[in-house]
Amino acid sequence: MDITYSGHSCFHLLGRTTDVITDPFPPETGLTLNGASANILTVSHAHQRHCYTEGVAGEGRVVAGPGEYEVRGAIIQGISSFHDSERGKSRGRNTVFILEMDSLRLAHLGDIGHMPDAKLMEALKGVDVLFLPVGGHSTITPEEAAQVVRQLRPRVAIPMHYATGTSRSPLCGVERFLKAVGAGTGEGDNSTVARPRLSVSLSTLPPAPQIVVLDCSR
Repeated sequence: MDITYSGHSCFHLLGRTTDVITDPFPPETGLTLNGASANILTVSHAHQRHCYTEGVAGEGRVVAGPGEYEVRGAIIQGISSFHDSERGKSRGRNTVFILEMDSLRLAHLGDIGHMPDAKLMEALKGVDVLFLPVGGHSTITPEEAAQVVRQLRPRVAIPMHYATGTSRSPLCGVERFLKAVGAGTGEGDNSTVARPRLSVSLSTLPPAPQIVVLDCSR
């Protein structure tokens, strides 16, 4: 599977038999989807920066909300959560998606605004690739995101929903999360250098949890 990052909470997951775009955004974000298309579009919540499905070419199946779905061989589970720490009173609901593709388990936390409860943590147990928001402001804080990574210990954790050089966003950058999780952007054993894509399979998963930062400046 090839994973690329378009920015905000939007990834393109290109598998052997199908592909997925998560949380597509409009051009007002200052980012671009570059005419992307996919068979499946997941939408974590009905905010324009996460549900701009008309910006994706083709007629991909839109998957939104809790439930169990099977689309072109991909098994998808949507789990209800909240966009804030007040059980949705401030920002409403959010859907966490767990996807099974290419013998991998991937989880996209959307705009989760609270620490996962025991039930959600149980559902996320054994996730190979975790996409989680780290920019704070309208989601969990960078420090809470680091705590989620420590508790779940996914084989790969990919930060999302943070400010980049091209985005128009009040979010903080990825550096605060990297510091909280014990990684960095400089030189050394714990350094994390952004890369344009991640190619991963069941046989190439790292033996220990790894933070991978994907570059969306393209």
